Amino acid sequence: MTITSRELYAELRRALGPALQARGFEPLASGTLAYTRPAGPGALTLWFQADRYGWDALWGSRFTLELQLADEAAAGAAAIAQRARYFHLLTPEQREQVRLRNNAVTLQLPGTAAHAQVVVPDEDGEDVVVFGVVVQHQPHPAGADVWMHYGALADITAWAQFLDGALDAMVQALGAAQTATR
Repeated sequence: MTITSRELYAELRRALGPALQARGFEPLASGTLAYTRPAGPGALTLWFQADRYGWDALWGSRFTLELQLADEAAAGAAAIAQRARYFHLLTPEQREQVRLRNNAVTLQLPGTAAHAQVVVPDEDGEDVVVFGVVVQHQPHPAGADVWMHYGALADITAWAQFLDGALDAMVQALGAAQTATR
């Protein structure tokens, strides 16, 4: 079963949209799934980004979430210092939940069952995945750009539930990070 980016966004909207609207977010017209709400003199905007390579029959796909505090309500309108990917805003415990959830998805992917991953060592002897997805045995560093993998609509729903539980802390962390850089 193929899941298009349109279907990804529809499932996120269905599973997470009501919780966002209960927090005062409104849908934002953009080329992606985005929501915004007033924040001080500006706006807090969050948006989802589907992997640009789309769906793969062996490896599914992935998406990320970005948040920003800026003068205007527009996805990606702010300087990099005013926005952050979701993973950078998580606690160590939440980052571990992401690793475990991604691993659970990875283990269910057809490519994993077929052992179709291609992994080669880099110049330092560290394994680099050049094709596919592999289980991550060690925690990701706080600054890593970790995307949320999915192989079925149920995976997207589970990610929406995780994000619902983590959103308030992510918003607080974004505000604290911006205050610290001023």
